[in-house]
Amino acid sequence: MKNLCLVIFFFGLGVCNSLNAGSNPWKHLSSDRQIDSLTAYVQKFSEKNHDLTIAYAQWLRKVAHETKNDEAMVFALIELAWAHKKKDNLDQSILYYFDLERINKQLGDIGGQATAYFNIGQIFAKVYEYDKALNYLERAKDFYEEAKQYGKVSKALYEIATRYIEKKQPDIATKRLKQALEVCQDEMDAHRSMIYNRLGWAAKDQHNYVLARDYYYKSITVLNQPEDYDKKRAIAFNNIGETHLLEGRRDSAAYYFDKAIKIKNNLGNHESSLETLTQLARLAYEYDQIEMARKYLDQGIANMNLAKPSQKLVEALELITMIVNDPKYESPIPYKDVTYYMNLQQQQLSALQDLKDQLNKTTGRYHVQAGISQDKFEQERRTLYASINKQNYWKYGLSGASVVLSFLVVFGFFRVRREKREKQTVLQDKDAFVTEQVKNYDQRILQMLIVKAEYEEMKTRLKKDFGLDDEDFST
Repeated sequence: MKNLCLVIFFFGLGVCNSLNAGSNPWKHLSSDRQIDSLTAYVQKFSEKNHDLTIAYAQWLRKVAHETKNDEAMVFALIELAWAHKKKDNLDQSILYYFDLERINKQLGDIGGQATAYFNIGQIFAKVYEYDKALNYLERAKDFYEEAKQYGKVSKALYEIATRYIEKKQPDIATKRLKQALEVCQDEMDAHRSMIYNRLGWAAKDQHNYVLARDYYYKSITVLNQPEDYDKKRAIAFNNIGETHLLEGRRDSAAYYFDKAIKIKNNLGNHESSLETLTQLARLAYEYDQIEMARKYLDQGIANMNLAKPSQKLVEALELITMIVNDPKYESPIPYKDVTYYMNLQQQQLSALQDLKDQLNKTTGRYHVQAGISQDKFEQERRTLYASINKQNYWKYGLSGASVVLSFLVVFGFFRVRREKREKQTVLQDKDAFVTEQVKNYDQRILQMLIVKAEYEEMKTRLKKDFGLDDEDFST
């Protein structure tokens, strides 16, 4: 059996390399047989191997174009866009979704257009462009309604509500989620569970923790399919624990966090596990158990792909920064460990920069190939690419930038204990940098002011400890 698996793997690898090289292993078949064979292979690997899916779908797209087979072309674009989206190749994915929208528009398939809009909206949400995401998600909802695809209307409303939660507008989110419940189909148990979970999130953001817990429990009780149960149960337990923590019920919070992490560890989702481990670390920090908090955080961080941008990793690093900056403790984390955590955050920003460069490269190449188009959607495409290039780095990296700045301040704090003059120089540089960043960011990212406030507090402490005055910090 093992040898058979290896044969299949290397056969697939060989076909993938052959396709990428431009050769056609199916050239002896008729066009219809080629399309049937390629479609079967795409379906086979769609959820198992994204690279093979892309390779087969690319060739299917080529054959579909040559034979003017619109159905095969639409299928190929859906799979290409989805595979790249799963691989976080957002620049490639959005290209295919725009092409999918264009073809479905030509074919008069409003449901297909809605699907393209839905996924474009999700991509903009991934890079924290919530207003643009909402624009496309609302289009998707309207088109799904016109196509009478009410289950998908419910999914679009769920995504819209999630964006409003992220925009800190839980009241609007609650209204949209209740609309999503009204049109949710009977067989959509997993989706209904997600809606209740989001309703709990919105209630939590409105500080109604009892109602939030009611919704979180409902998110479990509506499930009938075993494959959905463990994942949704872990999410619910994590969120219930958070409401108890926010209420100061530490023992209850610990109980639910422990239940959540036991399930998540078995599921093997490292990012989800880090989320709960960060909550456990926050709880330990509440009890002044600094070493225990670090143990939880280090356990979660160790399993992450540190080269890949992750909001959960950023949140864990933010908690470390909070601990280090807490005036209650004197050097709670050793200097060498602080630099380690700072380097992790720099890796996160480096990954974001790589993604930004990739987006710029792809966008430029596409525009050269496409030329200048007067079509409305082509114009939107160029505008929105530029927005992704900017926002994917700055908005997605916002929390990361905050953590890096805080780490740099803490880094300097350790150095001042050894060499006062060197610290003064570092502080001058950081003061200028923070001031410049605050000036350049717009109103939506004012949380950078928090970093500046922390820095000003650090200066006050240094003035007191070393008798420095404002001239020592002047730029």
